[in-house]
This record gives sequence, structure tokens and C-alpha cells, in this order.
Amino acid sequence: MWVYIVNLISFPVYALFFNSCWIKDKRKAVVAVASTQMFLILALRADNLGVDLGNYERAFYYISELSFPDLLSKLRFIKTAVLQPPHKLESGYVVLNWFIAALGGRFHTLLVVSALVVSIPYARLVYYKSEIPWLSFFIYCAFTCFEFDFGILRQALAVAISIEAYLCVHKKKNARAFFWVLLAFTFHRTALVMLPILLIPKIKLKKTMLYSIYAVLVLIVVIFGREILNYVILISNKYHLSLGIYQVYDFQVNNLFLVLTMVIAGSILLGKNKIKENKYKIDFYMVFILYLLIILGMYQALFSRISKYYMVYLTILIPNILHIYRKRNMHWIFGLLVSALLLLFMVYSLRTSIIVPYRFFFS
Repeated sequence: MWVYIVNLISFPVYALFFNSCWIKDKRKAVVAVASTQMFLILALRADNLGVDLGNYERAFYYISELSFPDLLSKLRFIKTAVLQPPHKLESGYVVLNWFIAALGGRFHTLLVVSALVVSIPYARLVYYKSEIPWLSFFIYCAFTCFEFDFGILRQALAVAISIEAYLCVHKKKNARAFFWVLLAFTFHRTALVMLPILLIPKIKLKKTMLYSIYAVLVLIVVIFGREILNYVILISNKYHLSLGIYQVYDFQVNNLFLVLTMVIAGSILLGKNKIKENKYKIDFYMVFILYLLIILGMYQALFSRISKYYMVYLTILIPNILHIYRKRNMHWIFGLLVSALLLLFMVYSLRTSIIVPYRFFFS
């Protein structure tokens, strides 16, 4: 547990240190050190430190035995690759495994490469879009996004790749954004949930209308969530997406929902006058979608996992909203309050996690 607590506390320490240094690009320094530290924690972990790593290891050594012609014959785009049961993996992830094995790498090499792929896009996102980089890293780790990167490899890679789509949308390069979403799709099919990002910049609604529509959507999802998910599962079964393996439960409030409700409500209250600005608009809409997915996630575990695609952008919105109040010296107060709340949330969430205690691969 202490590895994760020290990792979290180190982010504001880095910010204070570099702010007092002669380094010109203090922002880049914080992002470089924080992302490198997160990469090392992921890369040096034990091969079994994370959910599903046993299955991923067996899949890796199975794929490593395939010849190149066999590999090509098994790849599919819409459906998963044709592999020996119980392996059911997307083709992009299969190709990554095969190339690492062909170059002489082992399963741990895959974990190192995955750690690198996960770390670089998020570092780029924070560097270009966050007004308070240390707080973005803090929120990312505290909201268990970092824990997610330990074991859900395919989806963690898909989330990281989809960040490039987000950056392209900000540059109004929708064709490239669409390409990145499709590439993420080849690692995990849930990446299609990022397609709405292509439409967000075109939405033009007044705040009153926006909040009214959103309130109605939240009520619909809360009241009819079970029926909505049963219908989605029915449709998905026709396309062999296997959503039916996830049980649909009755609505239950969890800790993440409560914390998100407070954080999102605070963000909207503090940043309500900024919601129409292009700099903040996309992030607000991303967080709105996140909240709907979190509610659906309380009915079915899959949607809780899918919410990770949008959780990333909450780590950008919160610091940017707090930054608005820098001239009033309020951002440090709000930042510390949010940090204290999230630190407690992380410690509580990790108390029964498989990644506690942390173990090195060489131990």
C-alpha cells in the first residue's frame, strides 16, 4: 500500500520542488518525472500483480508459438481473432503479443511495453491540456485508473490509444481521431464508446437546455437502467459481443458514485461560466458521459469498466476548473481538499485489491 501512497503524495512534492528551481519548463519537468515514476511502477511489477494477468500470460505463450502465416489466418477486425479456446482476444492485441515474442521478448516484456504505451499518451494529455499537472496525476492514481492499468491490459491499452483521438479532436482533425478510435478498437472492442467524441464539438446548446436534457437523461438511466441494459445485451448477442456474460444487477449506490457526484457537482458549480468555451466544452461533455456510464456501471460491471475511457478526462477538467480561481489563491485550497478526499478514497479502494502489497518482478 505504501508504494501507492508515496507515489500519490510525491506529485505535489515534485510541483513544489520544480516551481522553486531554475528550470524553465517546469510543466514539462513535472510531467516527465511523474509519468516516468508511474511507468516504472507498472514496468517493474511482478508478472502476477494485476487482475487477469495469469490468463494474459497463457495467451502470450500460446500466441508466441504461432507461425506468421498462422497469425495472419487468425486475425479478424470486427470479431475477435480465431484462437484456441479459452483465448478470446482482439487482433491488434494479438499482433502486439506476436511481435514481442518474435523479437525474443517474454511475458514481462509485454508488461513493460504496455506500461510504456499507457504512460506516454497520458503524459501528452496532461502536458498539453492540464493547467495543474501534478493534480491530474494525483486524480488519475487516486480514482483507481492507475490500478486499472495493472491488470486489464487490453482495455488499458485501448484507453491510452483513444487519448490520441481526444487530442486530434481538439485540433479539429476528426479523420485522425476516427483512425485512433479504430486502432483502439483492435485492442478492445469497447473503444467504440469513444465515437461520440467526434460529435461533441458540433453540439451547440444553451446551458439551461443542456442541464435540462442531461437531468432527464440521468433520471432515465437511473430508473430504466436495467431495462436499457437488457435491451443492449439482446442486441449485442446478435453481433457476438458477449455482453451477456455480465450479470445485470439492481441499482446500488457505491463509493465511486458518491465521490464522483460531489466532484462533478463541484466542477459544474465552479466552472459553469466556462462550459461554452472550446477549451472546456469537450471535457465537460466527456464528464457528463462518464457520469451516465458510472450509473449504468452500478447495474452491470462492464459499464463500470467502460467508464475508464472517460474517467481520464475528469483528471483534466478538475484541475482546469480549479485553475480558474488561481488569482484568488483558491486553487490550492480546493486542490488540497480534493486531494485529501481522493487520498482517502484510494486507500479505502485498495485495501482489498490484488495489487496490494506491491511486488517487484525480480523478488
